[in-house]
Amino acid sequence: MRTVDADLVKAREYIFPFPSLGRGWYVVRCDLGRPDNRGFLRFKSHPFEGPSEINPSPAMNHFRKKTCQGHEAKIYTDLEIVREFGYRGTCSILSSLPSLPQLT
Repeated sequence: MRTVDADLVKAREYIFPFPSLGRGWYVVRCDLGRPDNRGFLRFKSHPFEGPSEINPSPAMNHFRKKTCQGHEAKIYTDLEIVREFGYRGTCSILSSLPSLPQLT
């Protein structure tokens, strides 16, 4: 799994725990070929919390579309998205973001 240090995580990125992959904090980014060449897509809200079952989560919505050329457009599971497009935060993320609850 890729890692990211706190100084590279922007305040607008949503940082979240993902217990299925162990302790720690994660961010999900799509940095694999946006057609507009504006860098990578950052999720500003929880990538896996959709408004309803009819309207899927932001991550599900993005990764199933064909508009991004950097990944196959398909229905991914949450775990597949974090494994393929997620970054595990380094320890300095936790110390730089004291408002987040600590995992035990």
